[in-house]
Amino acid sequence: MMSESYIQLPADDAGGKKLRTILMSGNHMEVVTIGEAGGDLVKVDYTGAIETIDLSHHEVHEGEGFTVTYVDSDADTTSGTLIRLSVVNTTEYHTAISVQSEGAGEARLVEVSNVSGYGTTALVPRCNNRVYKTSSTLLCYVGGYYTSGAGTILYQTRVGVGGPQKLGGDARTGYEWILASGNYLVMFNPDADNKKGSVVIEYYEHAR
Repeated sequence: MMSESYIQLPADDAGGKKLRTILMSGNHMEVVTIGEAGGDLVKVDYTGAIETIDLSHHEVHEGEGFTVTYVDSDADTTSGTLIRLSVVNTTEYHTAISVQSEGAGEARLVEVSNVSGYGTTALVPRCNNRVYKTSSTLLCYVGGYYTSGAGTILYQTRVGVGGPQKLGGDARTGYEWILASGNYLVMFNPDADNKKGSVVIEYYEHAR
C-alpha cells in the first residue's frame, strides 16, 4: 500500500515554494513535488534508482552559474597574474577557483580593503546557461601589482607544472569560497619569468 510522507522546508527565493510530498511504497519513491505549481525534483527510473543533480548543476540550469577565465601569456616573478573580484551588494557568490601554469610558483587568495592599483581591465563573467545568457553582478578585473603584506591571506598554495591547482579544497572534494561584500585578489607568481598560465573562476549567485 502506498503511503504519503511530508517534508517541510523553509520558503526559497523563487516565490515561497517548498518541498511538499514524497510518495513511497516500500523501497519505491514515485515523485517529489514542489509548491502548488508542481515540478519534479527527484525522478525514479524503471529500476527504482533515484536520478538527481547537485546544487551547483541546478544553479546552471537556473541561469545563475557563471565562469570567468583568464590566460596570462607572460607571468613574471614580480608581476604575476592578478585578478580582483569585487562584491558590491548583498549577493553571495559560491565560488571555486583554480590556477594552472607551465612553471611552478605560488598562488594565493587575499581579501583586501584598499583596491588602489588592483585590477585595471574589466573581465566579463559568462553565464554557463547559454539559453538565459544572464549577466552577473560580480565585478572582475585583471592587472596591477600586489603590495606585499596587504590584506588577509585566505589561502595560499604551491602550484606545480601540470594540471590545475584549486585554491581551497585540497583536503576534501567538495569545496567553495562564499564571497560576501568586499574585494578579493586571486594571484599567481611563478618562480621564474616568462611563464604562461591561466585562472578559472566558477561560481553561482545566491541572493540573501
